[in-house]
Amino acid sequence: MSHRLLVNPGTPQAWEIPLKLGVNRIGRGEDNDFTISHQSVSTHHVEITVTEQGLRLRDLGSTNGTFINRAPVTEAELLSGQHVQFGAVDMMFESRSAAAPVPVARMTAAAPVAAAPAPAGLRINRAAPEAHAAPAAAPVAGFTPVGQATGIRPGTAQSDDGDKPRNFALSLTGVFLGAMIGLVVWHVVFRFTGKNYGVLAIGVGVLAGVAPQLLGHYRGKLMGVLAATIALLAILTAQFLNTRLEMASDREDSITWHYEEEMEIAKAVTKAVPNGTEEELRAFIAKEESYGEVQMKPEEVEPEELQEWQKEWPKYRDLAAGKLTAEQLYVQDVEANEHEFITKLDRIFFILEVVGVFNIVNIFIGVGAAFLTAKGDE
Repeated sequence: MSHRLLVNPGTPQAWEIPLKLGVNRIGRGEDNDFTISHQSVSTHHVEITVTEQGLRLRDLGSTNGTFINRAPVTEAELLSGQHVQFGAVDMMFESRSAAAPVPVARMTAAAPVAAAPAPAGLRINRAAPEAHAAPAAAPVAGFTPVGQATGIRPGTAQSDDGDKPRNFALSLTGVFLGAMIGLVVWHVVFRFTGKNYGVLAIGVGVLAGVAPQLLGHYRGKLMGVLAATIALLAILTAQFLNTRLEMASDREDSITWHYEEEMEIAKAVTKAVPNGTEEELRAFIAKEESYGEVQMKPEEVEPEELQEWQKEWPKYRDLAAGKLTAEQLYVQDVEANEHEFITKLDRIFFILEVVGVFNIVNIFIGVGAAFLTAKGDE
């Protein structure tokens, strides 16, 4: 006995799926035994087990359902002459003796019966059938029977975009372009608004996953992994650029604030200590540290404090004379000496922002969206 499913029975576009002994997996994914590239067929739609005792059909949790004689089924025995439907794809099941083959041209559709309700999410690119009538047979886009001149074999993945050819290299280029567009948009938004919207990481992932389908029409696990990896790199790059721009802006503000503060001190010091002598410095320090009724005398100034001001006086003299720029003053005081610990904390904060510790959920969703979209899951 031989068993087959006739796709689009009773039409010039009728093709057959020859079922083999054992398990036959059918769906839209390229890892099935037989691939039907129709939008209503799930990635893994059904499993038909052929034994010497008979055939058993089992739905694999498909989105648009499996029907036998228009009745929805989860698991059922297949009998010759039954009308079978995967999503919106019409078929007829036939068991026949090898000695008496039945030509495809002689096959006719099963007698019309009441149409099953359309499953949720059903998408059919053809006119809906009238009530109580068998759905009009429509050629299955992208499915080619065994032995046709095109060379498509059972289990070969095809494009979900009709008969458009798949191109791996072009799809991979689409991943790069999609990720780069998302990266640039994210950075431009930050540059003009000053706000680092972490949710844009999701947009980077979606663009990296959708772009390959628009260009090369290639979908699969490998493309999903590549899209997720490239999306992650693009997200980290955007985080790096945004964080560096933010840190640069903060540094400019710090330079301005530090310069203005030190300039006020420089003016007071150079006015009270015009020559930088020890007597002038002692008098200046004593005056600065006197408050209320507590008056410090110049001779009471500690030697260590006097030495510290003697080191600082040339800096304030040059600053008041315009010999030190704001940048030079900041580097000399903040980055090299006084606030080294704060500078280290800034660097740690920079690294944490770049790797996305504060946006881990958005990054996870973005990378996941790139993987699932490029892989082709429903």
